[in-house]
Amino acid sequence: MISIVSTLYRSSNTIFDFIDAVLAVQLDDDFELVLVSDGDPTMTDELEDQIINRDPRIRFVKLSRNFGHHTAIFCGIEQARGERIVVLDSDLEEDPALIPSFLEELQKQRCSIVIGVQESRNKDSLFGSLYWRLRTLENSLPANLCTMRAFTRTYANAMLLCGDSNFILGDLDDYVGFRKAYIPMKKTYKGESTYSLKRKAKLFASHVIIGSPKLLLSMSAVLIGLCFVALLLAALVIIYRLAVDLSPGWASILAVLLLSLCVNLFCFAVLFSYISKTYTQTKSRPRYIVESIRSARESH
Repeated sequence: MISIVSTLYRSSNTIFDFIDAVLAVQLDDDFELVLVSDGDPTMTDELEDQIINRDPRIRFVKLSRNFGHHTAIFCGIEQARGERIVVLDSDLEEDPALIPSFLEELQKQRCSIVIGVQESRNKDSLFGSLYWRLRTLENSLPANLCTMRAFTRTYANAMLLCGDSNFILGDLDDYVGFRKAYIPMKKTYKGESTYSLKRKAKLFASHVIIGSPKLLLSMSAVLIGLCFVALLLAALVIIYRLAVDLSPGWASILAVLLLSLCVNLFCFAVLFSYISKTYTQTKSRPRYIVESIRSARESH
């Protein structure tokens, strides 16, 4: 069996087109479509019933609230029952017609996972470019990875062993290893992104600052370097004051102190972020809570 996994968040405008596009795909095996509603505020009981009754192969997983895109995908992978699993977004920016190509490449390359790589970012921004540059410093994966991917049950089981509370798929992909292959693909921009500026900033902080220990090491290096600079400046000020009978330059000293304070405050902010994430991890709360799992096939 093949499991096709996708998440729903403000997806009422595209969900039925997405379902029809997936059902139209010709596959060489039976499949199920696992849809995870990640606290979708547009999801009504009537809409949920329509989705479930659309096809008996649809399994509808409803989370108790919004837990985040990647966490919802992880939930879908845990609920998937197939030996091969395909993950893609439901906004139709990733074409479901590419599913057979991903599965074919998975078998042809004899690898454990095939990941889509966006050829060009048609709505890229300075924020997005900075994000991907920082992300690729931490792992060996290429930039502009897409959500769309196909992988084996063995690979899925390896991912499910990871107990991270805060993660993105790219980090898990890099950690679990296995042989990987990549397919260049184009994404079609269909409309407004469901990621608000607040959600993007939270994602950036969690996955770039919190997800990388390199920043913590860099912060330590900055603090050590700042100490040496401060000592050097202090020595120069003392020597200059003893050699030249001038009034002390309070403005320059204050500027140095303020600069040092800013650097220290930034470093402490990053450190506190690490501590907060560590605190969350030690509480060992579940990544998500499932409210219900429904399908037309299992209800009869």
